[in-house]
Amino acid sequence: MRRRGGFLGRTKQEFFRKRGFAVVSMDGFIGMLDGYMVWYRDRRIKTEFGMSIMARRGVLGLAV
Repeated sequence: MRRRGGFLGRTKQEFFRKRGFAVVSMDGFIGMLDGYMVWYRDRRIKTEFGMSIMARRGVLGLAV
């Protein structure tokens, strides 16, 4: 089995799988995707760091 990597592969696995979007409007979909991206950046724990991406950036002095 080939492993999907990177942001788009992870988005496909975590956001799109097991969801139906047939009854969701375009604005609703955009809002859901935006919420997922904020969660991915700010709250999702990256096992490599043991913290979220934004927390890691803060530790490195890179947070905006």
